[in-house]
Amino acid sequence: NAEIIHTVERNVALFRYEAIDRARGQVLVFLDDDDRWESRKLSHVFELFSRDRNLGFYRNSIRFINHDGVEIDNPYRYRPIQYREKGSRLYIPGKVLEGYSEHIINRRYDFNCSSISIRKDILALNRESARGIQSSFDSFMFYCTVMSGYSFLVDNSVLTYYRINGNSISFTPTLDFSARQIVTYGTMQAMAVRHGKMVLLRLIERQIAFFELINAIHKSDVKKKEVISLAVLFSRYLRIYKIVENTVTEIISLVYVIHPPLGRSLYAKFTSVSSSVLP
Repeated sequence: NAEIIHTVERNVALFRYEAIDRARGQVLVFLDDDDRWESRKLSHVFELFSRDRNLGFYRNSIRFINHDGVEIDNPYRYRPIQYREKGSRLYIPGKVLEGYSEHIINRRYDFNCSSISIRKDILALNRESARGIQSSFDSFMFYCTVMSGYSFLVDNSVLTYYRINGNSISFTPTLDFSARQIVTYGTMQAMAVRHGKMVLLRLIERQIAFFELINAIHKSDVKKKEVISLAVLFSRYLRIYKIVENTVTEIISLVYVIHPPLGRSLYAKFTSVSSSVLP
C-alpha cells in the first residue's frame, strides 16, 4: 500500500507538505533517511492510537548508532533524550499540556522526527504554517499538538535508531541552519500568539534569541571558533531552564571576554526575552 511521490520540488518543507496532504492514514509516522525503526514500531503505534482517541503525539525512546549502524553511547549527554523509567510512561492530557511544555522541551521529548507519531488532524489544521518549516519539524509537531488540545505520550519503548554522522549540524550550527531556524521559530511564534499560548511564546522567543546569536557569531571574524563553542554551550543551558538561573550570567560574561559587543548584545536580548532569569 505504499505510494511513491515524485516531485521536482527541492524545498523540503513543500515536499513534506505534499506528502502530508496526500497521506490517507489518521496517524503520520516519519522516518529520516539515515535513521532506522524497530520492526514492531508501526504495530506498536497503531495499537496506542487505536486505544486512545485523544492521543495526538507519541514519542518513543531511541538508541544511537554511528555511520556503520553500530550502537554508540548517547552523544547528547547534557540532556536525557530517552524516557528512563523502565516500564513507565509519561501521559499528559491535552488540556494541561501547555503547562508541561517546558518540562518536555527540557528533556528533549520533542526531538527527532523518526521517533514521533502524530495525528494527521493536528498537522492538517496547520497546513499553511507547515509550508514554511524547513528545520526543527519535530519541535513544530510538538508545538502544534500543544495548540490542538490532543494528549501527549512518551514511553521507554526503544523503536528508533538515530544515526549520528560526523557532519551533523546538531553539533556545529551553520549560518544557513541558524537562518532557517529563525524562520521556523518565527512561524511558531506567530502561531503561539494567534492561539494565545504565552508559555510556548516565551520558550520560542528564547530559541529565536539563541539562533540570532549564532548568526551574529558567524558574521564576526573575532575568534569565531571559540565563540561558537560558547554559544553551543549556552544553547544547552538555554534549554535546561532550571539550570539557567545559576549559569547564564557566567556564560554571557565569557562571550563578552571574547567579543564585548556580542556579549552586551546577548545580555540585552536575553534580559528582554526573560526578565525573570537575570538580575
